Amino acid sequence: MSQLGLGVDLGSSGLRLALVDWTGNEVALHSCAYPSSFEDPLGWRDGLIQLLSQVPHNLRIGIRFIALDGTSGTLLLCWPDGSLLDGSLGYALPYYLACPEQATAAVDLAGESSHVQGCPAASSSGSLARALRLLDLAEKTSIQAPLLLRHQADWLMGWLLGDWRWGEEGNNLKLGWDPLRGIWLGRIAQQAWRTALPRICPSGMLLGRLSGEAAQCLGLSESCQVVAGTTDANAGVLAADPD
Repeated sequence: MSQLGLGVDLGSSGLRLALVDWTGNEVALHSCAYPSSFEDPLGWRDGLIQLLSQVPHNLRIGIRFIALDGTSGTLLLCWPDGSLLDGSLGYALPYYLACPEQATAAVDLAGESSHVQGCPAASSSGSLARALRLLDLAEKTSIQAPLLLRHQADWLMGWLLGDWRWGEEGNNLKLGWDPLRGIWLGRIAQQAWRTALPRICPSGMLLGRLSGEAAQCLGLSESCQVVAGTTDANAGVLAADPD
């Protein structure tokens, strides 16, 4: 039990974890509801802490790797240190929320060439439209300081690391990331707010050790490595073990 891997699913109704040994055999399963609304990022963090408290200490000390998956498209604005904005801007826009007033702008930014036909970013229901709404709201409240756009799993991964620079590639498809070419689509990377975009990393990449705060809150060793996860849909496919 000295080499355990921990996978955490941030679902629409709650959190689940699976603990596996080095050979992939299941060691433990646990779940819990979000302690606050789904749109509250602090509820994601506090739910993770609550979830880990269900894992016996003798298992927690053996966890060497942790990865998260989240609902792709759930997006928030935060400060560069991961802290949340005040008021309604301190909450995420959920994956199911469309922003029809930003549809034309999203299509224009993502581009209309053949390689983006059907692109999830070029629509009112993509993360790009939600990002534009969030940025508009921030501008209307006269927030001038640099901000970050982060999806659910990426924001919580930032808390694990104490570093919010990263965004996993699958989680950012709806924001306009092109995984085949390794670039942002269209004119997205040319916008004044481009510094809000994450530095993209592939799923499975080792990003570093847990921060001291996260390790203490979760009861895990600071030697535990954070691994870039994926979206909930991709995680479901992987769990099904397709041929």
